[in-house]
Amino acid sequence: MHAVERGEGTPLVVLHGFGWDHRVLPSLDAPVHAVGGWRRLYLAPPGRPGSPARDAASTREVVEAVEREIDARLGDEPFAVLGNSHGSVLARRVAHDLRRRVLGLATLTGGAVAGPHRSPQHVETSVDLRYTLEVEPEDAAPEPFTAPALFVADRHDHVSGRSDPAARLTHYPRATFAALDPTGYGGDPGRPGPAAALVVDWLLRVRAARSGPVAV
Repeated sequence: MHAVERGEGTPLVVLHGFGWDHRVLPSLDAPVHAVGGWRRLYLAPPGRPGSPARDAASTREVVEAVEREIDARLGDEPFAVLGNSHGSVLARRVAHDLRRRVLGLATLTGGAVAGPHRSPQHVETSVDLRYTLEVEPEDAAPEPFTAPALFVADRHDHVSGRSDPAARLTHYPRATFAALDPTGYGGDPGRPGPAAALVVDWLLRVRAARSGPVAV
């Protein structure tokens, strides 16, 4: 699985969506670097540039591949996870599957429900045929996710939607939710300020929470 690593410190696993690579979030890397103490691990899940789909024929199988890669690279080390677009679906599943090790969860322009009508039309892998998870993470593990969380939605996002994350907020008692006003699906890389500030705030909350036990 293709990966790009930057910085040192607590791991921050970043998962991007279809049609993107690690450069989808360049405007966030500098602010995260300025916070200090974060080892950014940009993973390209199967079906993305640099990571062939191979045998991953569903989102669940992509999640399993990502979790194996995280285990191989981080062992038992706690980490935070951030997802963009379809990477947000993966991040939510990873956060629940590996909850004992996950320090925090953030999603950017990623709806809480990845319905088949929202499957990207430009995806050229078999993952597109089974885009949904069989069970949403919050339903599979209904106990509240109490680590710091962040959900940033695009008010103009016709693919991921902005109402789904808000509908799930009771599951995340330590979540910040924001619906921003960039233009187009995926956000506006020329307008990084609001999203970057929210991500920095989330990372600071994650760091502060490390003095206590990881949510179980």
